[in-house]
Amino acid sequence: MHRRAAVLAILLLALAATIAAPPLAHAQIGPNVPSPLTEPPPPPPPAPSDFDEGGLTTLQQVLIFGAAALVLAAIAYVIVRDAKRAAPPDERPRRGAASGAGGRAG
Repeated sequence: MHRRAAVLAILLLALAATIAAPPLAHAQIGPNVPSPLTEPPPPPPPAPSDFDEGGLTTLQQVLIFGAAALVLAAIAYVIVRDAKRAAPPDERPRRGAASGAGGRAG
């Protein structure tokens, strides 16, 4: 119970500090803030755009997605193969075996 009270007190103090912080900061600076003494530097010139962006070609994208599909197919194959090996034997009679003695009268 004491732990909950301590956590609640810490949360309330943090909330009070965040609510009271903006008026305190404004009071320290004051409403008459002087303008900067120097002008900001001019923006840099735009970079030349006559080079390749370096993106993937269509062939590269096809190869990447094809390789990913092959990896996923291999993983699925291994999982299904292992599941078949670990599964208990099927004890239900097969359809062909049911038509022998004692089959349904039709």
